[in-house]
Amino acid sequence: MQTVWSMLADKDIYKAIEDSETMDNEFLRLLLVELLGRVKRLEEINFAFQALLVQEGLFDEEILQQTIKNAGEYLRKKDSRKSEINQMMGNSGIKFKEWVNFILNGSFSDR
Repeated sequence: MQTVWSMLADKDIYKAIEDSETMDNEFLRLLLVELLGRVKRLEEINFAFQALLVQEGLFDEEILQQTIKNAGEYLRKKDSRKSEINQMMGNSGIKFKEWVNFILNGSFSDR
């Protein structure tokens, strides 16, 4: 049951991911349920904002679609840069657990 509580905070999710002993099937299933729920909620919010922006006349449909296209291009570039950094870190010899500690705590050690 503690696994369910750990899904409520991103920090706890990261901490659980770094501990290979917690990566059992139940944890992975709950993690996927949590992540898919978050994605679905974002999808609903995104659709609502799009509908309001066009319905209220704040954005023309064509401008909104162009903005979405530009945002997609920006996110692909951002992801590409992130992938390059991840590849560099993977080739650096730094262990994944140490990298997670650095992201969470600003230090490569868990102390």
